[in-house]
Amino acid sequence: MRKLDPVLLFHSITPDNDAIKMAWANSTATNSCWIDEDFLPPLMSPVFILQFILGLLGNCFTIWVTWCHINRWSSYTVYLFNLALTDLLFVAVMPLRVAYYLSRNDWHLGEGMCDLLIVTFYANMYGSIYFLTCISAERCAAVIRPLHTFQHDSIKRAKLICLGLWGLAIVPQLALPPMFNTFMYKNHTRCLSLNQTGLKGPFAIWSITEIVLGFMVPLGFMVFFHARIARTLLGKAMCTRVARSRHRAARFLLTVQIIFAICFLPVHASRTMLVVVSLLLPNRCNLLQASVHALYSTMLLSNCNCFLDPLLLYTSDSRKECLLSKEERIGIILMAGSEICRKDTIDFNRKHGEHVTHVTHVTHVTHDTHVTHDKIHNMDHLQVHI
Repeated sequence: MRKLDPVLLFHSITPDNDAIKMAWANSTATNSCWIDEDFLPPLMSPVFILQFILGLLGNCFTIWVTWCHINRWSSYTVYLFNLALTDLLFVAVMPLRVAYYLSRNDWHLGEGMCDLLIVTFYANMYGSIYFLTCISAERCAAVIRPLHTFQHDSIKRAKLICLGLWGLAIVPQLALPPMFNTFMYKNHTRCLSLNQTGLKGPFAIWSITEIVLGFMVPLGFMVFFHARIARTLLGKAMCTRVARSRHRAARFLLTVQIIFAICFLPVHASRTMLVVVSLLLPNRCNLLQASVHALYSTMLLSNCNCFLDPLLLYTSDSRKECLLSKEERIGIILMAGSEICRKDTIDFNRKHGEHVTHVTHVTHVTHDTHVTHDKIHNMDHLQVHI
């Protein structure tokens, strides 16, 4: 903990009490602005409590379903489980922030726990973006080339990718604790305050790096994957199963796009605005205060991903698909996505544990694969992993 330095970075409101008047006078004399953060407690506390409840229930349910009820995991399941784990770890520290705001911006748990809050917040944000991008890539491959994706699915590879993404989500955030220190102000210990000495330059560098590498690059990949999926979905469905599979894929696309539009786009836009204002218009205190208001408001929106991400479990119908028989799942793969399937006679027995009673002919055309009746019989040893 350190004492408040009067030479601050970023206050736009005419102060009412002597302590803020002194800080205002000092900041004016040094061409810097003091940010009023007293608006945070009444804004943050009720929203955080609601997000904590919804996030805890949604992610515990997702982890329970994937861990206890899906016996054969796929790459998709691995990414979905890690996404839920990321959100659950973020939800676990939410009560600390609630306690801070209920105490009127007074932190009692020391410097280390304050550092933990900021690291977990941004690690959750970028971890969610990375895992959503991987899920989109896996769904794109499953829609466009389902049989190839099924035959080459690697759980080990997915786990290694997740391990790398955890590092990519956490390591850049370790630069934040040296920037944000606790300090005493008006007999309150401030945590995560933007009123820090020398914050402007390092925070701008970190923000620009994460906006480009942690948001814009994954967003570019996701736009590409979703465009490929959408182009496939717009094709004419020749079979009922293909139509149902495309409906699920469309729900998945809509869910991911809603998550990005609500949770990640606004917060990165507002943080970009804050960086631009602090660097180019450092003496425009009113504009800087408005930028800070926008940042904290969009940060609340970004927290919504902790209870919106579990919706992917429902839009993908993972729990339902894991109960299908082996032959039904193979049939779904053969007839899903961009394939043109011609169904002469297919009689699936829908009772779990029983086999297909009659399959006469299925022609399956992909960009590089042709599957006939004989090849289907040679796939008995395969299991569809969701």
